[in-house]
Amino acid sequence: RVASNQSRKRGNFKCRYCGRTFVYMTPFIAHEYAHANEKRFLCSFCPQGFVTRQLLTVHLRVHKDEILANDDPVP
Repeated sequence: RVASNQSRKRGNFKCRYCGRTFVYMTPFIAHEYAHANEKRFLCSFCPQGFVTRQLLTVHLRVHKDEILANDDPVP
């Protein structure tokens, strides 16, 4: 995890995979993880992993819907 003062670090960060440049370190690091397909964000309900926290958050909605569907009373 990047320390909060480093996450706001400004500079000229260049992706070693595609050459895209970033002003801030945090999106640069996330971008390079995506190239490497490193799935650091793991689902606690199933074996899936994701390269970004946003993708995990979207995925978790599937489990939320499953849980809500299972909580419906049976007629």
